Amino acid sequence: MLPFVLARNLHVSLAKEVVMHGFLGTRGTLLSDISLVLEFAIVAIVLVGLRFGRKHRGWPHHWTMLASTAVFLAFFVLYMVHRSVDPAATFSSHGMLYFALYLPVVIVHSLVSTVAFILGVFVSVQAIRKGARGARERSYALSADYLPRHTRIGVVSAWCYLLSAVTGIAVYYLLYVLQASVGR
Repeated sequence: MLPFVLARNLHVSLAKEVVMHGFLGTRGTLLSDISLVLEFAIVAIVLVGLRFGRKHRGWPHHWTMLASTAVFLAFFVLYMVHRSVDPAATFSSHGMLYFALYLPVVIVHSLVSTVAFILGVFVSVQAIRKGARGARERSYALSADYLPRHTRIGVVSAWCYLLSAVTGIAVYYLLYVLQASVGR
């Protein structure tokens, strides 16, 4: 019984520490601010990776997109921890701003994020599987049926993720910047 009580108290004290105000000067929590910074980092990495892919620079594209996947996984784990510690930041106003702006942005964000996540997992697994076969020569990039499929699905996945990031940043802005200024 004692370890359970200690663990519960530790969780509560950690939750109080983690839910403090963030470092960006908004009303966002520390985890919200870290998530936002990671979101910007992922967007930058994905754009660089897309550029390498368009220029047919296989290794830089491969490693850049692998890095974006790793940073995204860190973001996703942090997001899940954030939601378990601070369940859901909600838009307090249910007026016109809520129905005309916040709700549509959250719905689009949720739908596009789901599609981007599913496509991203598919493309990442496909790239890793195919990359392991001819890692040194990158022979999979020359295979006739692989490149077009990877390119089509990868580009759709990347643009879905970028739209998801833009709407995620908009949700952050609506929750922690706009709502705070309207509430004053």
